[in-house]
Amino acid sequence: MSQQDPTSDFPKSSVQTVATKSSKKRIDPAALLLLLKLPNATQTVLEECLYLAQLVSPTEAIYRFILTYVANGLVHGYSMKVVNIFRIVRDQEFDHDEKMKKQLRLLLWHGTKEGSVAGILQTGFKIPSAKNQMFGTGIYFADRSSKSANYCLPTLNPTRIKGDTAYMFLCDVAVGKWYNSKNPKPEVTEAPVVQTKSGTTKPCASVKCTGEYIPDESENVNFNGCLIPLGKTIKNDKFEEYSVKFNEFIVYDSNRVRTKYLVKVEFT
Repeated sequence: MSQQDPTSDFPKSSVQTVATKSSKKRIDPAALLLLLKLPNATQTVLEECLYLAQLVSPTEAIYRFILTYVANGLVHGYSMKVVNIFRIVRDQEFDHDEKMKKQLRLLLWHGTKEGSVAGILQTGFKIPSAKNQMFGTGIYFADRSSKSANYCLPTLNPTRIKGDTAYMFLCDVAVGKWYNSKNPKPEVTEAPVVQTKSGTTKPCASVKCTGEYIPDESENVNFNGCLIPLGKTIKNDKFEEYSVKFNEFIVYDSNRVRTKYLVKVEFT
């Protein structure tokens, strides 16, 4: 059974994002103080690499959306709570350009070890040098919070991580028209080119491997033109077999990624 693009048109938000190239840097002292607790983080580095760093207020809609996104994505036998949410804009990494804005964009999770967080803040997301990744050499994202949180952990034993903290990025990813991959493709270094019904070829923007369990698409939220797949986890009955349990999204061009939030969580 072939996989079809499950996305549909959704209304563009009238709310504009805050980062513009002409505005002054805004690094909140309270946010900076907390970010300085990251390994390898210094005030000089953070002030140089960040355009904006703010703590998101619990009264903001996005705060509530992220809480829901975390809770509905706990699918690996442990729980976690949000400690802080930082609104992040890297210097010279502002909103997507107009071409990217017209493509499908998803707010997706990326988990990493705590020691790597400051480096990503400093240099941004880069295509890794590692080879033989499941779907090729790219930047990987997920729409289930614990799938990404697994990459933050020294162990998957829930009794050993209780009380530990971790950081996960939430990124505005211009996935565009994706290529549906049913099987691993470790040799891939760019999104495939597909043949259209008319016989012409068209390059895809990303790769998606659809999982056996997925967020309920009826609960998607559009926030500033970016779709947040924060729905409850449900069984995917569209296909007969799956190579992964949960959705994976891969982009092979770092220009498709815009860091929006850094979420500190505690395992409970």
